[in-house]
Amino acid sequence: MAIGRTLHSLTEVDLAALANARYTPDIIRRLQSAQFSRNALLIEALRRAVAATGDTETADVIETATLLLSEIQADRPELVRRLLVLPQFGLWAADCLIKLQNAAGHGHILEPETQHELGYVAAFAATAGLLAGRSFDVRLPVRDGIAYLPALAWVRLDSSSDATWAQIRSEGGGTAIVTGDGRRPVLFRLDRAKERAAGWTSASHLRVGSRGLSLNVALDDSDPFLSRLGPVSSSLSRESIQAWRHGLRQAWQVLAREDQIFARALAAGLTTIVPLRQATGGPSTSAASGWAWGAIALTLPPDPLTFADTLIHEFQHLVLAAVDDIVPLAKGDDEDVFYSPWRDDPRPFSGVLQGAYAFFGVADFWRKLCYARSPTARRRAETNFAMRRRNISDALAIVAESGKLTDTGQVFVRAMRKRSVEWLTDPVPAQAEMFAREISLEHQLRWRLANLSPNQQVIDSLARAWLGTPSSAPRQLDVPTTLTPSPTPRLIDRSSLLERCFTSSAEPTPTGFANADGPGDQAFIRGDMVEARIAYVRCLGQGENRDAWIGLVLVLRRMGALGDSWPVRQRIEVVAAISERVRAMTGHSPDPQILLMWARSTWAEKAPSKS
Repeated sequence: MAIGRTLHSLTEVDLAALANARYTPDIIRRLQSAQFSRNALLIEALRRAVAATGDTETADVIETATLLLSEIQADRPELVRRLLVLPQFGLWAADCLIKLQNAAGHGHILEPETQHELGYVAAFAATAGLLAGRSFDVRLPVRDGIAYLPALAWVRLDSSSDATWAQIRSEGGGTAIVTGDGRRPVLFRLDRAKERAAGWTSASHLRVGSRGLSLNVALDDSDPFLSRLGPVSSSLSRESIQAWRHGLRQAWQVLAREDQIFARALAAGLTTIVPLRQATGGPSTSAASGWAWGAIALTLPPDPLTFADTLIHEFQHLVLAAVDDIVPLAKGDDEDVFYSPWRDDPRPFSGVLQGAYAFFGVADFWRKLCYARSPTARRRAETNFAMRRRNISDALAIVAESGKLTDTGQVFVRAMRKRSVEWLTDPVPAQAEMFAREISLEHQLRWRLANLSPNQQVIDSLARAWLGTPSSAPRQLDVPTTLTPSPTPRLIDRSSLLERCFTSSAEPTPTGFANADGPGDQAFIRGDMVEARIAYVRCLGQGENRDAWIGLVLVLRRMGALGDSWPVRQRIEVVAAISERVRAMTGHSPDPQILLMWARSTWAEKAPSKS
């Protein structure tokens, strides 16, 4: 098919708008256009790679499909463009290219599954042919008795056959017959695509509007490639589809009221929602991929504000991925890992940058809601904004100092940091600011305990120093650490307990936090710092729970015994390791409060090395 040569670029004005999450529908459409060019190049790369394998049968499938797409593109370029920027197209092309590269290392022999997946291009061609009213005859891949017409419908064939291919023929006019391998033929009519008919089911769409702004997206629970974004909640009932429509309508009302600039951009770029299955008792989840541009996968959010938050977060990921396709923001490999305020594991540089950009948009959203009329929404917005602005400030400092940014990336991040610094001066209630500081501290402590291992020889010397003269701490001690992410279950996430406490519409009560771990957490949540300190000290004295150090530090900070920055700068993982070594040497744990005070002298920092 015709690819053409289109040079995609972003001006300084564009980049400034993008860095501040103030992009326009025009910018979004240009990012989308770049995705079309990328996908057109991918299909040509696939065609050549398949030809190189010598697999003539698969090559014929690719050639027939691309020829049909090229013919339609000549008359209906916008139709082909719309299909090739579908998120499932990008996922399909990227997945197939990876498999072809693997096949190149094994004598270019294609596995049957790879041959079958490559045939999915015929489904796009058939969809284009139906929408254009063309005559065509192509082979369609079949999975579990179903042939897919992307974003249009799926056809259920005779399930008694285990064949993996079917034939779709059309004489034009938007009507086609799907049959093959002894299966009963299924008639598909485009003019009845919105109806349910024997043998096929149309794709679901959600259309919502508010304040003159509308959003129209596919709700796709069946596409075999979109399902790779997460465990899909397949075969949605009418009631489930209505629940999604209702949830999206309420979220759209929030966005149209609070941030019309973002709402317009979302309407221009979001094409597909992939409904994920909610695990019983599990948290809400969401995902997006730069290869699946325009799609957001998520479980049904519990309320309109969470729904809006999630759409912003994931759309920011898509935007930054598209920007990076046009103007690379990072240089070199992505092997080094860093601290990220939103993850319990060390993250590659790209992950930290992506997280900072996603939460940048989220923080901007909550900042606007700080002036909401509803006291409940306002309180929630104030605490979320206070938390996210602090996280963003920490993450952007890591990104800026990494040495990983290109010149354009430095300009981009500098603009983000400028605005994030301005946010730090925005007034928020004292309680919200306390929460932000506390949750940031909790996460950093938990991350360090889980991922950093101090040098054991130095810990041994410190333990002996403690046992000899506990009143005199060594000064300017270099304690090297190694980055060793723990394969064991992660430490208790008190951040979620804190967040629920501060964002709850009612005053926090201990009964609302039944999953708090142990008496220390329960006492902390209900505000009894004295009882919480006693419980944490008892727990550490018995050597039962390493992460009780986190609870103790939070309590002592609340009580004014420790400054804001001390626990991170002085490295809680070192203090915990000393305590554990002393217990191993003597059979008794040192008093954790005295040990913390003993460690207050300034210890030299050493950046963690990779294990």
